Amino acid sequence: MYHCNRWLVALLLTIPYFAHAQAPTDSTTKPAKKVYNTNKLELVTNLERYNKTEGYYPSFGNFLTFRQYVRVNNKRLVEIDKQGDVLRAYFSRCAAARAEVAQMAVQRRRGKAQMWSLFGAGMAITATSLIAGKTDGAKATGAYIGFGTALTGSILGFVHSSKSQKHLKNAIDVYNLQCYNPPAWDTVRKAKGPDSSSLNQKFDRRIDYADGDPVYYSVLRNEPQNAGLYGVILSPIVADINSLNVNVRAGITAFYTYKSLFQINATYNYAYLDMAKVAGDIEAPNASSSSISKGIPSVTNNAVGIDVLTKTSLFSWQQEKKYHMQLGWGRFKNLGFATVYGKFRGKISTAITGRVGYSYEQKMIKGSSTGDVQFNNTTPPLAYHGKYKTTIFTPQDLGNAVGSMKTNTLVVGLAYSKFRDLKVQLADYRYKGKREVRSQTDIYIDALIGQKIDIQDIVYYHYLGDQRASYNTNYFPQRLDVSSTPVSKIGYRVGASALNMWTPNFGLRTHFEVGKRPGPAIKNGSQSVYLQMGFGFIFGGKS
Repeated sequence: MYHCNRWLVALLLTIPYFAHAQAPTDSTTKPAKKVYNTNKLELVTNLERYNKTEGYYPSFGNFLTFRQYVRVNNKRLVEIDKQGDVLRAYFSRCAAARAEVAQMAVQRRRGKAQMWSLFGAGMAITATSLIAGKTDGAKATGAYIGFGTALTGSILGFVHSSKSQKHLKNAIDVYNLQCYNPPAWDTVRKAKGPDSSSLNQKFDRRIDYADGDPVYYSVLRNEPQNAGLYGVILSPIVADINSLNVNVRAGITAFYTYKSLFQINATYNYAYLDMAKVAGDIEAPNASSSSISKGIPSVTNNAVGIDVLTKTSLFSWQQEKKYHMQLGWGRFKNLGFATVYGKFRGKISTAITGRVGYSYEQKMIKGSSTGDVQFNNTTPPLAYHGKYKTTIFTPQDLGNAVGSMKTNTLVVGLAYSKFRDLKVQLADYRYKGKREVRSQTDIYIDALIGQKIDIQDIVYYHYLGDQRASYNTNYFPQRLDVSSTPVSKIGYRVGASALNMWTPNFGLRTHFEVGKRPGPAIKNGSQSVYLQMGFGFIFGGKS
């Protein structure tokens, strides 16, 4: 009996142990769930100029290009490749952001394919028409078609590039808004380096650039609405290209801008290189000349132009946009030292501008073998008393003659104008001092109304042949009145001009325009189109 009770006591003592081993307990924990997308991303785009001493294109020297990076957790910068593959590594389980990256790659591929295919086709069309064209009109038409095709390819490439940039920005924004899981330490971020509270009271803005810490700055001036300038522009090269006249001019312009409300320009230019003279088309024939009649202008002066133009702001508005300014030199990985550009935020004034002006121009005009210029002669035929008889000579082939004209033109148009004016103070151990941007840009379209068009006389040299009175007299001149030549009094021009101050008192002006001027009526309309481009140095200051 005692032996049985001893085993019963031992069994009762082990019951709590088995009960504890099989009962559920709160101390048992499951493995922690993995958290994705803990990297905060920020898109950084920089305009950089650098001297590539190694890698691709070593012989090209300096480059100016946009480079895009993604900043990871406000620290490390990673360059974005063309297809955006580097971003997919960060977009784990973020389908919306990955879809935007895929669309970005698609737009880039389409842009390159369309741009290069149409550009190549346009160049091929232009070359083929210039080589195989039978007439000047056919050559010009083919050249314009080729140029238009190439331009269309460039425009499509730009459009697709803009769309790809939009998808890239959307990818970063979608990731940060929908997929980013901020860690606990990201809710309160400590200030580092120059980002201290005392410094931010003075330097309250920052710019980010590749391979470097943020650069802080303060705005000293940002008044685009008061962006008045005055000065003188000396233009050493202004190329004026047209089928009637090709010349290279030099000019001087005096200008004054009152705030961003009104501007007046007065320009004088003179062609120091006139192709009609260079080609010898205005030289009178002599005894050794070929046996053909020839017409030359009675006035053989090089082209001269005087222009007065006023611009008045009709209505305007302001927006905060980006300013690109040079910071200085920095060192880049695998690139060596390079010029560093920063993107500053500031106000830009935009305006719709009314343009009114008046211009005077005198120049020589040259026809072609197809008779595009219809010189209308009202002078009676020449009666030449030769050695044996009197012969009546009538001017022939006036379409191939060289004449001259004077035009007085009224200019009325509109422009889309932008005024930039920003001055900042940098606060950095690498980049110090002040930086400044002052510029005025216009994209314009003008109607050109010919108030007075004077087609001047032509001196026509008749070839006498066997009717000459003496051995040394091969030609006889006759002055022809061609003032009744048909003219076109309506024209247009579309162009762009930019005025940028590099220093407070020195800058550069560039302009480009294409259009049709009032002048002699031409059978082939494409022959009347002109192209003008040039640049000039500005000496002036802030008004």
